Formats: sequence, C-alpha cells, structure tokens
Amino acid sequence: MKFSMLAVPGSAPGGFISGVDSKGEKAFSINDYKGKFLVIVFYHGDWECQEYLQAFSDLQSKFSSVKAEVVGCSTDSTKVHQCWIKTDREDGGFSGRLNLALWSDPAGSLASQYD
Repeated sequence: MKFSMLAVPGSAPGGFISGVDSKGEKAFSINDYKGKFLVIVFYHGDWECQEYLQAFSDLQSKFSSVKAEVVGCSTDSTKVHQCWIKTDREDGGFSGRLNLALWSDPAGSLASQYD
C-alpha cells in the first residue's frame, strides 16, 4: 500500500468530481471542504474495502471534531457506489448508512495527481 500526503498547509488539486453522499448523487469540489482538513481514501473498488470504509464512516464524528472530513474515492461509477451503499451489510454493503461521501474517478485522474 502506498501513502501520499500533502504538506500542511497545502492545497489539493481543484475541479469537480462526481460522487454520492447521504443525499444522493452530486458534483463535489475541493472548495466544499475549505477550512477543513480533507482525508481522501483511495481504494480499489466497491465491495473490496467495505470494512475499511465502514471504519472511516464510524469515525467520521471524531474527524469532524478536529475539522476534518473523510471521503472515499475509487474508479467505480456513482451508480455502483449507490448500489453498494444500499446493499445489506451482511452482503458487503452499508445497509444505506454511510457517513462519508464516495467519489467516482473512473479514469483515475484524481488519484494520479497524488502518485
């Protein structure tokens, strides 16, 4: 596993990325997180990392208490993300309860900016 980190203070690449959160599908911007630390968890794909993302989701309130937000990012589409979130937990999903946004980076262009 490879870790990449920006120097603090640093700035993340700009632009918009499609994703889903508890309200549904939307376009996200780094500017949505201005004034907060942003933790982007890049992972291989939905249904492969449920335990890790569930742990981040469960800890979201702790991250928020230190002005940080966690988002997940994979090459899966927003439709796949929505399906995964709605899938029962015993089948590898989140039973509709995920406390973080999932971004869709099908071409890996955002991920490559942190290589």
